[in-house]
Amino acid sequence: MLSLPSHNRYDFSSIQKRKDYSWPGGKRLAFYVALNVEHFAFGTGRVLDPTNRGGPPTQRNFAWLDYGNRVGIWRLFGMLDQLKLPASILLNGQVAELYPDIVEKIRSRGDDVLGHGRTNSELLSGRWEHDEARIIAETTEAIAKHVGVRPTGWMGPGAAESNVTPDLLKEAGYTHILDWPMDDQPLWMRTRSGRSSRSPIRWSSTTRARWPSATTPAGNSPTWSSTSSMRWSSSPSISRWCSACRSTATSWGSPSGFARSTRP
Repeated sequence: MLSLPSHNRYDFSSIQKRKDYSWPGGKRLAFYVALNVEHFAFGTGRVLDPTNRGGPPTQRNFAWLDYGNRVGIWRLFGMLDQLKLPASILLNGQVAELYPDIVEKIRSRGDDVLGHGRTNSELLSGRWEHDEARIIAETTEAIAKHVGVRPTGWMGPGAAESNVTPDLLKEAGYTHILDWPMDDQPLWMRTRSGRSSRSPIRWSSTTRARWPSATTPAGNSPTWSSTSSMRWSSSPSISRWCSACRSTATSWGSPSGFARSTRP
């Protein structure tokens, strides 16, 4: 019988066969607002340009990216302040080092900060293991030094991983990752270390990193290492918040699938 390579990180589970579960207080939906805050190299490395996907780096796509740190992020911070909403910041280590105004704002708001690689001009995939471990360590150290809090959550640049990224993150002290969009519910993943091959790495569903993201509860009550940015809601105000995002945020990509729940 054909046997294909497998990651063996988690077992298959059909969502309709899982136990029903509610978040604390009987809430049916947990959501967080995630902001990718990134730094890119000029004229080289990986780039993002919706008008020329896969094309070479140019001054125009660099300027488009730089607009986010100069203008876009401040509009989003202003909207979050007005709505009194916390955020989860997915932060490049280079941003922590090079953009003190952004770091000061994150600190003053008290937002959670997750590791997001050194820069989005490079990916973790395709590297020797010790080089990848060094990138994770340098990212962690930069955020801890400049933000003042050591991150315990991670989303890789481009949400890309190598075959050993979850193992390296667990060994570096991370407890949850956002790189695996396989489900609407948090779940455990296996790594090469940890008791009974079950490590406390959680996945939280994200649709677009700069848009509101939602998770629905798993069969067992999860223990989040960082909860100040998590909110539970059964109110239609989420729909109003998403509408505000669509009309206010810049064109970083259309939202897809957020504010979801297994039941209203």
